[in-house]
Amino acid sequence: MSLANPRVKLSKEEFEEIAEKIRGKIDLISF
Repeated sequence: MSLANPRVKLSKEEFEEIAEKIRGKIDLISF
């Protein structure tokens, strides 16, 4: 994780929320 910005620390909840948004965008693109 050395490429990640050390100042940005996501909680599990925040990470899952972002993951859901990314999945939603992928679903929109795939259709």
